[in-house]
Amino acid sequence: MIKVPHPYEQEIVLSAYSIPSRFLVIGNEDAPTGRVDHAHVTVKYGLETNDVNAVADVIRGHSPIVVTFGKMSVFHNEGQAVIKIAMDSIGLKQLNRDLSKGLQCTDSYRTYRPHCTVAYMVHNEKNPYYYQTFFNDSLEGQSFLVNEVIFSAPNGQKSIISFDGEISPFV
Repeated sequence: MIKVPHPYEQEIVLSAYSIPSRFLVIGNEDAPTGRVDHAHVTVKYGLETNDVNAVADVIRGHSPIVVTFGKMSVFHNEGQAVIKIAMDSIGLKQLNRDLSKGLQCTDSYRTYRPHCTVAYMVHNEKNPYYYQTFFNDSLEGQSFLVNEVIFSAPNGQKSIISFDGEISPFV
């Protein structure tokens, strides 16, 4: 994953906290309050290796990646509406492909659509579009540069891997 830098992260978290609790799915593993507290973009889901060096070998030599915020939207997942911000980045898509080719993974998503999750909302059958009142596109068009990823291994270990291949613990 890549971490969304401050102050963008702060704006995303504030947007999430503007949603009243009664609309949120509480107890989600990724966001126990239904809201994100740390904004990130998943680069590759389902890597099977715990070997940080193997991941660093794939990442090493990548050029810095420009990531641009798109519009807020929603996708429905297991009875909830996931509020997200689209992220536009050719570099992230290439890094996703490189990780897919270079490492074993159980990713079941055919198409990589980079995004940053904001909140997990209760799905409302009577009004499936109510969540749109909470959309905030204030970041749309703004960009940031990425030169490292955070690798979260299946065993729970997290490491920061820079595009020059340097590995450091994630604190």
